[in-house]
Amino acid sequence: MVKGMNKATSWTLILLLLLSFAFSGLSAAANEVDTSVYISVPTTAETNQTIEIKITVQPPPQVSENQYDKVTLSITSPNGVTDQLNAMPHGNGTYSWTLMVNHLGNYTFQCNYLGEYSSDGKTYYKPSQSATVQMTSIGDPVPPVEADGGSWSTAQPMKEARGGLGVATLNGKIYAIGGYTAKDYYYDLDPTDGYLATNEEYDPVTNTWTTKTPMPTARANFAIAACQGKIYCINSALVGFKLDEIYHLFKSPIYAGTNEAYDPSTDTWETKTPMPTPLSHAQANVVNGKIYIIDGVNNWMYNPTSDSWTQMASAPSPVSGYEYIYPSAVVGENIYFVPSYGLILIYNTGTDIWSQGARTPRLDVTGKASTVGSDSTPTRIYLFSVAPYGWVPYGKTDISGPSRRTTFVYTPQTDSWSAGTQSPDYRVGFSVVSQATM
Repeated sequence: MVKGMNKATSWTLILLLLLSFAFSGLSAAANEVDTSVYISVPTTAETNQTIEIKITVQPPPQVSENQYDKVTLSITSPNGVTDQLNAMPHGNGTYSWTLMVNHLGNYTFQCNYLGEYSSDGKTYYKPSQSATVQMTSIGDPVPPVEADGGSWSTAQPMKEARGGLGVATLNGKIYAIGGYTAKDYYYDLDPTDGYLATNEEYDPVTNTWTTKTPMPTARANFAIAACQGKIYCINSALVGFKLDEIYHLFKSPIYAGTNEAYDPSTDTWETKTPMPTPLSHAQANVVNGKIYIIDGVNNWMYNPTSDSWTQMASAPSPVSGYEYIYPSAVVGENIYFVPSYGLILIYNTGTDIWSQGARTPRLDVTGKASTVGSDSTPTRIYLFSVAPYGWVPYGKTDISGPSRRTTFVYTPQTDSWSAGTQSPDYRVGFSVVSQATM
């Protein structure tokens, strides 16, 4: 109590304060606005498709601040997992969210408007909730599991851990060459930093690695092939960066078509004629003593005997995505290119003609392919695929990291797909090679 103030005066002040609170509450109530929130999604969508979720709040809240935390979106996938997300505001009470559909079945969506005051604080837009809407994801069923199931075992690791390396087999040995060790190798490195020239030889009989003479040009994500007693490492030699042609702000790499051959019998390297069109993430395939590399559409054949390049029939459609070439493998005279949910492209090296095979399962194409076969079993193409963005529609969910792994098996004789045993761990930037080709 204030000194000198009598009891009656103090009670009068308290009463006035209570009345002011009451009037302020009535004022707030008088400025409250009922809202409605609506959500719109497609009724159906194919897996591997990106959809837009549209949200509208009526009447539009008149606020000046960002509204990222005012509308929450609840998405329940067919696997029963529910995610809570914040929707992106666009003004005038409209919001949106994009979703990559990666499960077969029914999705349910519901959004909540959490309520907020106008920019002047005089109007309060009350919370509201949308109705629940549903979307059905359609697509191919999961391929049947391969009969023998397959199995994995652990062997001796490389001496130097790396990604983006090239792997080839020759004379019963496996050679792991080049690669990178830096996390942000693509944009943040000087052309001489982060890339490796390391050359290691693995003996499957003794389960041991031996360090060999390094590759003359350090690089990663190049094409590699064992042909006529030598291992050829072609392309993806980073020689610098350039700014984009539009904004002149973003760096893009400059590559050279460097072609270097390694002779395991003498442990020496020699420089060969470079590939005419330099690129990154190339893949090489060997048929009848020739090396074939496709830079997206252009089809180049390299003859090690004459050290020369010949342009062959171009692919009918690009065999590449963003910064990668489709996984590929050889069966007989044919080279098979595996896209992400599309028709397999088949190049016959004998006739120089392209054809198509069965549509692939829905998968991520950032993997590697190799062939396995014998006199008693048909040759199959094994595709080991990893999705770096956290999803693959089939297989177990990786709840501990940003990647998933899947194995698919293609049988050319029947033009059909099946599912193989998943790899035991998660990885990107890996390489595979078949022991049958050693």
